[in-house]
Amino acid sequence: MARLTRDALVTQLEAQGLRFRTVDCETEGDYLPTDVDWNNKDVPHLNQVHTWVRDVTFVVDRDLQASVSLQKVVGIPFPLVLVHYDNGPDHQTHVVTLAAWTVVTHHEFHRLGENRTRAVTSYSVGAHWFWMLFFPVIRWTIRRNYRRLMSEDVPLRERRGRLRSWGYSFRGDGPEPRDIRATLPITNDNVLPPPDDGLAPPAFEPVPVEQITEDGWVLLGRSDHLGLKLRRQGTQVVAYPRMCPHEGAELDETPGDAACLHCPWHGRRLAPSAILDLADERPAASTAWHELHVEDERVHVRLATDRSRPVAR
Repeated sequence: MARLTRDALVTQLEAQGLRFRTVDCETEGDYLPTDVDWNNKDVPHLNQVHTWVRDVTFVVDRDLQASVSLQKVVGIPFPLVLVHYDNGPDHQTHVVTLAAWTVVTHHEFHRLGENRTRAVTSYSVGAHWFWMLFFPVIRWTIRRNYRRLMSEDVPLRERRGRLRSWGYSFRGDGPEPRDIRATLPITNDNVLPPPDDGLAPPAFEPVPVEQITEDGWVLLGRSDHLGLKLRRQGTQVVAYPRMCPHEGAELDETPGDAACLHCPWHGRRLAPSAILDLADERPAASTAWHELHVEDERVHVRLATDRSRPVAR
């Protein structure tokens, strides 16, 4: 299937009488180009993370996505038809129409170091010459919306970059562009922990039961697949993970109850990893990674001897 680059598409539209001007924006941070590629293609996060966008996606293929995006521009919802496709590794094209204007966007991701990337986004805005008199307003709107979009997207990229610095990787990493369809099942576990010999085993200090209350969380370890967050619920101590195994979201600030946590990135429901019932004679429980028990009015946590948990479904 033919895929026009931004320049080729703009050339053809200019031949039809449209005039174009370009707005360049960029971000830089501690993550890899594949994290930007994933972020731009991650369909489920659009309506979960972005407070000012509501997307209805109607086509998803390996490297092609189309949606009706209800975006607020100066506070007014505008329905935009958005088409996204790959033009090769670390290159993407978006096309969107808004009233009299067509915007053809080119994304490039430049790796600057071991875990650092610059993402450059060029918006080519085209319309009849009369409507291009409003370009200063369009340029201001694009830059404003870009800053808002990045304020919500960059934390996702940086979180994955932090996990990478700890030795983690993700399903979909590789030289080929990521398959957009792979972002749809939010119950898949796509975070790949480093091998056991690549981890510094966490030392979980015993926690006095009286310090575990219903008013807040007690955090153990760090926010990776071995970290836990504890909370009191009646006679029970409930343990939840500190990281969503789907794409690595940190769950430290995520509220929860006896039923589940809701991942802030994709809305995945996460059941408690373990429940200690303090009414039992010898309260004990286990997760796929931990063994927990109560002794001398303290909750003790240690790594399980058998941690042969499958990392993805």
